[in-house]
Amino acid sequence: MLPEIRYNVKTLAFLHACMTEAKSVQEFPNTASMFTAWNNLVKAIKGGRELVLRHTREFDLWEYYTVDETVYLVNNHCRDILKSADQLKRHSAGDMQKSVPDCIVEEDRNFLEQRLGFVVGVLDHDSVKGDRFLEEWAAVRSRLEKQVQCVQRINRGDVNWKTKLVIADGGRSTVYSTSWMGREVALKVMNDSEHPNGRHGRFAEFFAEIALNAKFGHPHIVRMLAMSSVVENSGIVDRPFLVMELAKENLETWYKRQHLEAWPLKRSVLFQAAEAVCHLHSQGVVHRDIKPQNILVFPGSEEACLIIKLCDLGVATKQSTRWRRRTQREQPGTFLYQAPELFDGKRSSPESDVFSFGTVMVEVVAGCEPYGYKGYPGLKAKADGRLPCAIPNACPQDLRLLIQRCLLPNPDARPTMREVQGILNGE
Repeated sequence: MLPEIRYNVKTLAFLHACMTEAKSVQEFPNTASMFTAWNNLVKAIKGGRELVLRHTREFDLWEYYTVDETVYLVNNHCRDILKSADQLKRHSAGDMQKSVPDCIVEEDRNFLEQRLGFVVGVLDHDSVKGDRFLEEWAAVRSRLEKQVQCVQRINRGDVNWKTKLVIADGGRSTVYSTSWMGREVALKVMNDSEHPNGRHGRFAEFFAEIALNAKFGHPHIVRMLAMSSVVENSGIVDRPFLVMELAKENLETWYKRQHLEAWPLKRSVLFQAAEAVCHLHSQGVVHRDIKPQNILVFPGSEEACLIIKLCDLGVATKQSTRWRRRTQREQPGTFLYQAPELFDGKRSSPESDVFSFGTVMVEVVAGCEPYGYKGYPGLKAKADGRLPCAIPNACPQDLRLLIQRCLLPNPDARPTMREVQGILNGE
């Protein structure tokens, strides 16, 4: 399998050497402790083989392993393999290293950053010259170019930077309000923060978000209007940006102004938001950061007093048929709204999105922040299936039951977003 690995090659070769060391185990277990060691060895080797196998598949911009994640997993597998092998052989593996050397990590990091640079168009074909999978990398690049070709490219000078005002400031980007082509817009600018895969890794995230946004021409998903070029005046743009629709407020500021028992209006607003999430899920995409701040409120037409749109697909990800149910990577999102299983090594999923949406619903219905989900006590409350705050007595019964189902600790017991949408629509 090693010749078929696309990236993280050196780190996985280290893992292979560690698994080869386990082949020297010949003594069959004959005691309870040795049976335990044997089972642990088999489990670690199986996990290592699965990790290698996943790296033999064509690169996926939305589902690839970062170098740091791979190193973490390899170190864990190697530690378990060598520990179990030592117990079974009754002697030490000697000088066999149990963790990936820094020099190997750096080689793989440089390799992956270079390939990411090629995929997003920052580097030319010479950067991957000699790679036996050159055609595959070129195909990944070509597909990405097609996915974003419908988005207008503009230069930095096309946007009014002098009048920009900060709307939101996150770890990876900052959103401003400003003007472009005579209209008020939202400007999302990538922060110049350190990325585990370097500058090209940040560009890859930038393009992944654009590709997802370009895919969804949905009335309840914020529309992307333009994107910056990544190369300008023969140089690479340090902080690329997106131009998007600008809303006057988000769901948090909106619900705080409403009468507590404005049930029809609240229901309409939540239904529109559910439509957006449901559409993402139907396309195999998980949002991963559903919260009131990412649900925007726009003025509507005469037929509809409000239009609700979901925004921030920056951490959204595709869910393929090869989806990894568990991960060692910290899952993105906002603690207050994250499902309890995400703190137990499980990956974000449609079910975890449903939990986040349920937390948003109880917040809108109760008219207050879900304070019961803060900190460690909040994590325990989620695991125990407790609500973060009290639902008003006057809340319609079907809405109350829906919230309770969405916030169940067992992901499999939660409704789908299609069910949520139907109940909110009175079906």
